[in-house]
Amino acid sequence: MLVPINNDVLDIAWSIKQVDDSYYIMYDTNKHKFLLYSSKGYQLTFPFSQLDMRAIRYAKHTRIENLDTLIDEMDKFNKEKEKEDIKNIHNEFEEKCDLALRQI
Repeated sequence: MLVPINNDVLDIAWSIKQVDDSYYIMYDTNKHKFLLYSSKGYQLTFPFSQLDMRAIRYAKHTRIENLDTLIDEMDKFNKEKEKEDIKNIHNEFEEKCDLALRQI
């Protein structure tokens, strides 16, 4: 069940409205998650268990106007992850080769 969050102790719902007047927050009681909606429909699920300043920053950061920045961040993250994965595979391969040579 979705429950609208109109008021909260930290005024996060009000602050979210300042980011975009069409934004509103719903709480999904089944998934125990806060969701952001706009007049255009579902926008995102907050990756936080509580509404706080992070939710406001997240709502601002994920706006369509920031799409190029978001894509750049994802590309950078993916490249770093790929480098890390290659390094780990290389290290694992070397360890297995060393182990195999010791058994000869």
